Amino acid sequence: MEIAIDETKLYCFIKSNQKSFVKTLQNFVREKYNLSHIEDIELQIIKIYKNARISRQYFSKICKRKNPTKKAIIRLGLSLKLPLEKMTEFLKSSGYSLGVISETDLVVRWCVENEIYDVCKINVLLKKINIGDTI
Repeated sequence: MEIAIDETKLYCFIKSNQKSFVKTLQNFVREKYNLSHIEDIELQIIKIYKNARISRQYFSKICKRKNPTKKAIIRLGLSLKLPLEKMTEFLKSSGYSLGVISETDLVVRWCVENEIYDVCKINVLLKKINIGDTI
């Protein structure tokens, strides 16, 4: 049994509902730092990915939607010092979320709720409480 599908409408639906990680990042930077010029936003983004300990090459891959890891997206969110609601939205823009089963996710969530954004401190905390994973 064949289903009649208007491929153009389907494509338009996907494009209008698909969130772009890059646009989401730009919007968060624009909002957080009160910037309006794209050049200023791009300069701030460079500082953010460096602070998140992400290489320029890997960041470029992330922007091209080449399988960004959840850890990289979390590190960028921490570098932006996003509150939990914004962190959740940021992760969602790449298809991720902070789960309720993963101990690492719960520690990240707790740290964000308590305004602990330093990746090194969070990794030390994860090791201290014997969670083998790091971000």
